[in-house]
Amino acid sequence: MTFHQGDSIESSMSAYITLSTMAAAALGNTFSDVIGIGSSYYVERAAVLLGLGAPALSPVQLDMPVSRRFSNLGRVLGITLGCFLGMIPLLFKDEEKKPEAKPT
Repeated sequence: MTFHQGDSIESSMSAYITLSTMAAAALGNTFSDVIGIGSSYYVERAAVLLGLGAPALSPVQLDMPVSRRFSNLGRVLGITLGCFLGMIPLLFKDEEKKPEAKPT
């Protein structure tokens, strides 16, 4: 998703401002992150429907180092999985350059 968004940003905004490929990719990544944050509520709702609710821990248990480590590990794995899922459209990207139409 990020690649396609960056590609779209680069091709459409290059007429107005000069953007490097990396800057366009960074803007595409920003859009993807915003969409990810916005959809987190729905992902959590779907997890509850699947029976994957939050554990019933007391405040003391939540503050334990092992709880914080596993919480952070879950976040890292979730973000990593999301990034890999976001790269799926790259499998279907057509790499052939199409001839550009000449302006008349």
